[in-house]
Amino acid sequence: MDSRQNQASYLFTHSQPQSGMAGIKPVHDKVNAIVEFFHKSTRAAEKLRLLQLQLSPDQQPLKLVNDVVTRWNSTHYMLQQILQVYICMISLL
Repeated sequence: MDSRQNQASYLFTHSQPQSGMAGIKPVHDKVNAIVEFFHKSTRAAEKLRLLQLQLSPDQQPLKLVNDVVTRWNSTHYMLQQILQVYICMISLL
């Protein structure tokens, strides 16, 4: 786990219960918009998949996970997944 994943995990697990996600709301909104973009654009999703295969051919390409209100851990999974494909995603955007 690299430092970005550690930071995201820390922010997610150490937010105050009474504030909910208020501390990471701006980051959550930006990540959610990026994930929605890749879910709506099949071209962008395919380019992301191909770039992941080029950079690490021995690993299975990852799909971005979208946040779901009814699944309490989906925000954590979304942030974790975006950090894992960060390098590929930056080169596409």
